[in-house]
Amino acid sequence: MNGFHDAEAQPPEPAPADWFEPRPEKLIEQLPAMKARFGEQSVEYAAFLVQIGDAHMVQGRLSNPQAKARYEAACKILQAMGEQTPEVAWIHDKLANVKHSCGDSLGAAEDLEKAVSFWKEHPAANKLARRIPENHVARREEDLDRLRKLNAFLARKPPGT
Repeated sequence: MNGFHDAEAQPPEPAPADWFEPRPEKLIEQLPAMKARFGEQSVEYAAFLVQIGDAHMVQGRLSNPQAKARYEAACKILQAMGEQTPEVAWIHDKLANVKHSCGDSLGAAEDLEKAVSFWKEHPAANKLARRIPENHVARREEDLDRLRKLNAFLARKPPGT
């Protein structure tokens, strides 16, 4: 018998792809185990919070407040270990993205300024990012310049006021 008609010879049906994986809900289920394993003030726990924040960002703008809360919680943990570290800079970069996405261009510029000013003196590599593109810092400097221009435009006043 031909292998094409044999049910066992057929390749398995591919699982439907979910473009929005990982889902925050699935990651949040793992949060207590991460807390118990590494402790609430560990780099690993902070990294997991960042991962949850990233998952929220993939979900879209309605999830931005949850993403922001996770990034801020992770930043607070890492700042306790040192205010000026590559990991803190990386989270400020993520906070800049979420704030800009929410329409808070002033807050986005403030966070991005913290990240870029750190990166000017230190490498962008850190424990939270698997791989940082070589041109990431240059692109983020351009983004900061655009945010500054946007904020200057938004702060202008009509003549005579």
